[in-house]
Amino acid sequence: MRTLLFALITVFCSHFVYSQSPGSGYALDYAGSGDYVSVPNNAALNPTGQLTLEAWVKADSWSPNSWGNVIISKDGWGSGEAGYTLRCGANGTLSFMFGTTTSWKEVLSTPQMVLNTWYHVAGTFDGTSVKCYINGVLSGTTNYTGPMLASTYSLAIGRITYTSGGTRNFDGQIDEVRVWNTALSQATIQEYMTKKVTPSHVNYANLSGYWKLDEGTGTACADSGPNNLAGTRNGTGTWGYSGAAIGDANTFAYGTPSALTLTNADGSSFQTQVIGGSPTGFHIYSVGQVPNSTTENLSGSLETTRYFGTFLIGGTNPSYSVTYNYAGVPALESSPQEDDIRLAYRLNNTGTSWSRLNNQFHTDTLGNYTFRCGVTGRREFAAGFDSLQYALTNSVICQGDTLQYFGTPITSAGLYTHVTTLSNGCDSIVGVEVSVTPSASGSDSATICSGDSVLFEQQILTTSGIYTGVFPAANGCDSIVTFNLTVTAPLQGTDNAVICEGDVYQFGSQTLTLPGSYAETFSAVNGCDSLVTLSLSWHPIDTSVALNTNTLSANLVATSYQWLVCNNGYFPIPGQTGQSFTPGSNGSYAVIVNDGVCSDTSGCHFVLAIGITDGLQETLRVSPNPSSSTVKLERLDGMTLGRVSLNGIDGRVLQAKEFAFESQALIDLEGLAAGLYFLSVEVNGQMKMLKLIKE
Repeated sequence: MRTLLFALITVFCSHFVYSQSPGSGYALDYAGSGDYVSVPNNAALNPTGQLTLEAWVKADSWSPNSWGNVIISKDGWGSGEAGYTLRCGANGTLSFMFGTTTSWKEVLSTPQMVLNTWYHVAGTFDGTSVKCYINGVLSGTTNYTGPMLASTYSLAIGRITYTSGGTRNFDGQIDEVRVWNTALSQATIQEYMTKKVTPSHVNYANLSGYWKLDEGTGTACADSGPNNLAGTRNGTGTWGYSGAAIGDANTFAYGTPSALTLTNADGSSFQTQVIGGSPTGFHIYSVGQVPNSTTENLSGSLETTRYFGTFLIGGTNPSYSVTYNYAGVPALESSPQEDDIRLAYRLNNTGTSWSRLNNQFHTDTLGNYTFRCGVTGRREFAAGFDSLQYALTNSVICQGDTLQYFGTPITSAGLYTHVTTLSNGCDSIVGVEVSVTPSASGSDSATICSGDSVLFEQQILTTSGIYTGVFPAANGCDSIVTFNLTVTAPLQGTDNAVICEGDVYQFGSQTLTLPGSYAETFSAVNGCDSLVTLSLSWHPIDTSVALNTNTLSANLVATSYQWLVCNNGYFPIPGQTGQSFTPGSNGSYAVIVNDGVCSDTSGCHFVLAIGITDGLQETLRVSPNPSSSTVKLERLDGMTLGRVSLNGIDGRVLQAKEFAFESQALIDLEGLAAGLYFLSVEVNGQMKMLKLIKE
């Protein structure tokens, strides 16, 4: 074994045991619908000069848009450009955005994150630059000089705070959420991304909120920062072990990292040496607690006073060696089993069992270290006792066959070993356990759908029947197999459904909002595809209203009614739930008609004490309707439109403008969620409400 020279970067750390979960502890697993943590609004969460948002995330799916998977939100986009948000989507694009007095300011990364992988993400604003980071690497920047506009909304983790038009839920796990009222430097982000924040943090006084999400049960989410802003878990999301790379102490390097050393207070240390793959960043972290699982497959026990983790950034399948110098750990250096000290590993904190690292191992009892070459990917390591010193594989050969093992012919059962010195100077000791098995025979069967095929002994079979062939058996020997194939006919069907206007209907993978004929393929009970044709129609509701003198009457005999004041945000009129309604004052009124199946809102009708003038309706036209982008409102008699406003179904005014000299207007629907809206036209004392559907 050749001794490697390490360019050591030494960081001293203690193994102080905090009253908290070991390592990354727990995380919340958001199912992508209705799961989030809510933190009440607080002045500490409303910085206007500088800001940093941080979290560890692992996405299970991406929204098609960069703003679709919200991690942290305190923005009220629908009621003014205020607040801030950190989010992702669009094939792994990170977005950091905040509101100003005039507009939103956003910075985007390239689409670089992948699903089912843990990432540290951050966004910062220092008063002049807006930046986003992925795993401590600057991934996007834009310039803006000025203040941020504070939001009065609560802070949400896992979805957007202002939910009108969609909740934009995160699908996956979120952990270690931090909000700062200062812009952390890149070096500070890198230093603390793999270790927990304590009062020794250089910016601790600027820590607005810190949610470790380590509770593991219940709905309370404690704030581990100085402001005690506790949150509440909502929805059906579950607690689970976190796979984030977080410890009590760490060391790291970016650029072209080669060797790193993390030294403990008792003198023991953990070292890494890059062998290949050219990573652009490398972190080592240590945890001074018993891991959440001590299950292992060693021949001896696991040493549980501490464990270590690695986190690699960039490169092409980077590989590295690890050396654990256990001097100062009495349970190891004073053990009579010191010759058997090995490193066990798991992928991260979610691992329920530690596995032996056998291949390319060397233990020096005089130097008090154990050494392992050829590690790839991120790992967590703990020392233990294991008498097995080489990688052992199993091989089964058929009676009469020969196995060539590193040039040695093997024809009988037994244990065989081989030692190879690698180019990096590390020995690779491997072994093979050979067993000899006789030939076998058997039968098999399969069912396929009509139109499908199955390959059997180089035959493409499409019809039912019994076939025979010779195959290598599961034990590696030839076997004669009788194959019984059954072909099942496909199923077809039709269905009808009715939905309310403005609602959605889920048909397999399709989310439907408009009437029509649709086809979807489902898996039938017989395992074959089933083609179902759906005829979808709207449930019609007559929302017409008749005017007799000063009394408005809904023409439809329905289950219930609710009369509304149009020019007061569609405010429900208390007690006015009958089919007819006589206003006590001039105004514009509408009615919600519910026929027991669906509800719909009529247009607005302007009532005067001496009668009603409703001739404006016939001169107005909106096209196209429905529309996905822009509609044109025009007055067919060429007269001016007057005041035009676009309202939500809750009466909230979204757009408003005076058209004192125009008979036509273009209404922009970009940025609005799909659904029902109302156009209000008011001219010369007359008002008319027109329905508008955004696709």
